[in-house]
Amino acid sequence: MEALFFEDALKLMDTDGHTGWHRDIMQTFRRAFHWQGKNDCLNKLNLEEKKMTIDKALNATELTVTLVGRLDTTTAPHLEAELKTSLDNVDSLIMDFSELEYISSAGLRVLLSAQKVMNKQGKMVIRHVNEIILEVFEVTGFTDILTIE
Repeated sequence: MEALFFEDALKLMDTDGHTGWHRDIMQTFRRAFHWQGKNDCLNKLNLEEKKMTIDKALNATELTVTLVGRLDTTTAPHLEAELKTSLDNVDSLIMDFSELEYISSAGLRVLLSAQKVMNKQGKMVIRHVNEIILEVFEVTGFTDILTIE
């Protein structure tokens, strides 16, 4: 079971394009896992699953969505589902990123879908973007697509 876990983790990291140092980390983790046991090793390395919380506030036809944590391949489907059920009769969508730590391409896809919906029924604004996420927006050209304040 442990060998399968590590091989799957290595495959996932290899697809990210950062094989060198990820592989070193996983090999170190594998040795620690073997020598110290699963629970002890996970606690020491603090590798608990990173999650995202979504807080929504509706004021008439303005919806404010505050994201806390990481918007990635595991959390993006949750945001997509929340937005699909929340955007009816909304003409202003405010996305508060003040506590968002990270965004992946899966998160960008959800934002693009939300922008397309809001282009038809109103506007979408992203506020309080940190430097790391702003750089992602700039490199991907999303600063030309999204309204960022």
